[in-house]
Amino acid sequence: MDVDSAASVIRFANVEIDFDGHRLRVDGKTWPLEPKAFAVLALLARRPGHLFTREEILDAVWGHFHVSPGVLNRIASLLRQALGENAQQPRWLHTVHGVGYRLDLPEDLTIDAPAAQKAAPQAVSSERAPIREPLSGNPAAHGITAPQAVIRRTRAGRRGLLLILLTTLAIGASWQVWRMTVHAADPALPDKTHRPTLTTVAVLPLANTSGDPSQQFFADGISDNLIDTLSKFDGLKVIGRISSFRFRDSHEDIEAIGAQLGVAFIISGNVQHAGNSVRIGVDLISTTDGHTVWAEHYDRPYQNLFALQDEITHAVAVALRAKLRSPDDASNQGDRPPTATSMPTTPICMR
Repeated sequence: MDVDSAASVIRFANVEIDFDGHRLRVDGKTWPLEPKAFAVLALLARRPGHLFTREEILDAVWGHFHVSPGVLNRIASLLRQALGENAQQPRWLHTVHGVGYRLDLPEDLTIDAPAAQKAAPQAVSSERAPIREPLSGNPAAHGITAPQAVIRRTRAGRRGLLLILLTTLAIGASWQVWRMTVHAADPALPDKTHRPTLTTVAVLPLANTSGDPSQQFFADGISDNLIDTLSKFDGLKVIGRISSFRFRDSHEDIEAIGAQLGVAFIISGNVQHAGNSVRIGVDLISTTDGHTVWAEHYDRPYQNLFALQDEITHAVAVALRAKLRSPDDASNQGDRPPTATSMPTTPICMR
């Protein structure tokens, strides 16, 4: 049984979930859950008994932002601690290993609907003496009672505010038309309203072309590291792993994938392991027309795999950063070397 989306509070056993107040109470005690933890709890509680996959929870609560799988494990531990649950013998929050989570609630749970809106105040009678001349001196001299005089002044004040607002809007619209006219006549004039925009990019899972399925972890590790590293660069918006990895082995063209993810660039590539060597190829492709903006391959000895993943990731990230940097960012950077916050500290060897 799904809980009505309009429900404000549900109660079961010694637990109370206050959706409107974003609070969890157990035995009358309010648990200080972080916002994401309560969002996960609310998602599960709205559909008790429904099995949510990890991907569904991450997409619903975190959206396109990249989060590591361990974050959801930590949130589940916080919820179990708050609910007084035992992970081995849970009553409410159940983990379906390899799939996701389910919140089982008793049939006799109590659901509170939102409080009814207060009755609207009675309408003020419209039967008032018409006032056609401006008030002057004593309102009683015009046959107007004190409440009517107050109403008249209030209406006059509102009309004055409305007139000021309309005048301001008219001036703003006139200035905008003038600015567009001037720029149309002389395109060389700079547009001072321009603001730097974020460059959007998605990292597709690198293809494992080694013919050995056991090597997929190495290719995925490089893809994950690229997402983490690029997301730390100012001016770049990197789509999260859950969304971009949906296109593993996809036969759609780059333009279609870019439209679905809402990005300007796609990073793709492949990993080929042969003997004691590995070759990693990476391409940066524009989703506008599908042309390759940049491509490079790296040949390395197949040893110290984690260090190798980090080395390749940093080498690719620095090269991509130079290509993806917006014109505003590039002009601000000039010929200066990248700062400590925009460059990885691990030594890089590029071929």
